[in-house]
Amino acid sequence: MKKNVWKQLIPMMIPGEPERMTDQQKGECIKWRPSGGKMVPYIHHFTKDKVIAYHNRLAYHLLRYRPEEPITGPVGVYITWMFPTDKKKDWGKPKTTRPDLDNMAKGILDVLTDLKFWKDDNQIVELCLVKYWSSPEGAGTFINLYHEHNDQTIETEDGVI
Repeated sequence: MKKNVWKQLIPMMIPGEPERMTDQQKGECIKWRPSGGKMVPYIHHFTKDKVIAYHNRLAYHLLRYRPEEPITGPVGVYITWMFPTDKKKDWGKPKTTRPDLDNMAKGILDVLTDLKFWKDDNQIVELCLVKYWSSPEGAGTFINLYHEHNDQTIETEDGVI
C-alpha cells in the first residue's frame, strides 16, 4: 500500500496567547456604481484596520521561517492553538469555545501565502487544526509545515502501510 510521506518540516511558533481575531471580521457595505446609464448597487468588501493589524503581527512572527524559494509541490499544514487558562484541571483539554477553528486558520494561511511560503494555497493537501487549553507559560500558536511529498511503501510490524 502507498502512504504519503513528508520529507521536510518547517516548525514555526508564535508565542503568547493566540489571537482571537479572525478573517470573518472583515467588512462589507453597499455602494453604487453607474451601469447602462443608471446607478446600480453592489456589495463592496473591505478589510477592517484591525484585521490588517492582525495580519501584520502574524507576518512579523512568521517571516523568519520563510523558505528561500516558495515551495512548489504539495504542502501539509498542522496548526495547534494553545489558549492559556489558570484552571490546571483544563490544561491539555480541547477548547470548545470561540473563536471558531476554521475561521482562525484563514488568516494564518493567507499570511503564509502572502509571504510566499508557497506559490498558491491550493498546494495545501493536508490541513489539521486543533485548539487546546494550556498553562499560561505554554500558550502559543504552533505551525508545522510539511513539504517535499513522496509516495512510498512503508513496512511495519503489522504489514505494509
